[in-house]
Amino acid sequence: MNYNRHKREQVKEKKISSINLLDNRIIYVDGEIDNEKAKDVIDQLLRLDIQSPKDITMYINSNGGAVSSGLAIYDTINMIKSDVSTIGVGKCSSIACILLVNGTKGKRFILPNASVMIHEVSSFSTGKVGEMQNRLDHSKDLNYKIFKILAEKSNRSYKQIKKEDTGKDWWLSANNALQYGIVDKVLGGDSDVPKRHRPRY
Repeated sequence: MNYNRHKREQVKEKKISSINLLDNRIIYVDGEIDNEKAKDVIDQLLRLDIQSPKDITMYINSNGGAVSSGLAIYDTINMIKSDVSTIGVGKCSSIACILLVNGTKGKRFILPNASVMIHEVSSFSTGKVGEMQNRLDHSKDLNYKIFKILAEKSNRSYKQIKKEDTGKDWWLSANNALQYGIVDKVLGGDSDVPKRHRPRY
């Protein structure tokens, strides 16, 4: 009984925290990016965009997840009128890196101790040969999309990304992510964050 009550209180606190962030036009993307996470993030993006065309700030701290779920968020960011400023904190891996680089040009940031990881799309294919081939072809198509996005939004060519940078997990420090073109600035402290991106309490 006490355990269930504790869980309810945790959920309630998380909802209150999310509401406070949304009041400041801030979205926090953390944990695994799956369909449920994508649904929540897209809902928040659309709500904020309807309220005002002002900038939305998205903090990202994620190991990645389902590419399709991440691309759903990616497409929504590109569809709405509001500029979306992205800030990488902790770790931005795999599809989370694509969300980071997809921020509005000039408004993509990373904290000094954060890291970024890019790699090829994983294909966990088992079953009948025909089904495995279909899943492999689908993974190749997703891989092409991911590399193309990185090439368009960073300082690397598609050829560089495909042949040199993604054969294995490719880890980048904050400064390396800046040089790569994934972000536009490494934030050194609160004074570096534009006032519109800071929570108001």
